[in-house]
Amino acid sequence: MKNQCVVFFSCAESQLLTIISQPWSPVFVLEGQALKLEWTFSISRTFRRVQLSFLGESVAFLERSLTTLFLNERFAGRLTASTTETNATISFLSVSKSDSNDYVFAVLDTSGGSVTAPLQVVVQCKY
Repeated sequence: MKNQCVVFFSCAESQLLTIISQPWSPVFVLEGQALKLEWTFSISRTFRRVQLSFLGESVAFLERSLTTLFLNERFAGRLTASTTETNATISFLSVSKSDSNDYVFAVLDTSGGSVTAPLQVVVQCKY
């Protein structure tokens, strides 16, 4: 009689949402220059939105779904964002020293699942 090993795999929440590619972190950029950030992700449920927040804060200052954009007034005219169900682009039109920070990018689905990725932006003085 042979010994048999049976292994069961379950699909964990982290496997339902996966960030495939993301910006290098930390990102170094010169003050006054544009900064384009791109993520690619996989989602097995229905896509809801992407968001960007400061590390340690529960409220996002940017939320982008397929049809709507919420942007905190502090960033109005300074950030743009676009997304599909598999990638997102967030662009700072011109970074300032105050943009040096630790951020959290998140992808959310309609079932309440999410996956996050940290991002550190370091804005360097021109001179």
